Amino acid sequence: MQLPELCSSASGPGEASETPDSIESQYPGIKVISVNTPALTPTLRWVGTAADGRLRLLDQTRLPVECVEIECARVEDVWEAIRSLRVRGAPAIGVSAAYGVVLGLQTLGESPERHTLDRRLADVRDYLGTSRPTAVNLFWALQRMRRIADTHHALSASQMRQLLL
Repeated sequence: MQLPELCSSASGPGEASETPDSIESQYPGIKVISVNTPALTPTLRWVGTAADGRLRLLDQTRLPVECVEIECARVEDVWEAIRSLRVRGAPAIGVSAAYGVVLGLQTLGESPERHTLDRRLADVRDYLGTSRPTAVNLFWALQRMRRIADTHHALSASQMRQLLL
């Protein structure tokens, strides 16, 4: 049995869609990836390792006309995706924020002092919290990330990223 295609793409597989309000020009860390697949495109997924991975999100603002993923390479990109409703639904917002924390920790070297790691983690959590201040699942995910970090004081930055991922 063939599933109905709910998403269609204006361009071929792997080609970026050209739109007048291209988010790539506004947010340099975001990469648009056109998807030409059936309805089973995941809402979000992590691609790569904790050290160099990226968050891929189904751009909810382009549905149902296009099925387009965006790739967030920086915590600022995740903030923009949450704020602009590119990611929708309470669970997806929370999970995206948690992945945003991992992206935010990628800017640290491999072995910063623990207080540097803790400060960066707090800054990233606070920043992501401003993306949608009324989203309960957003804050639930950010608090969960904080609790995990607080219970594992001896970990290096790379170990902490891996644990949080």
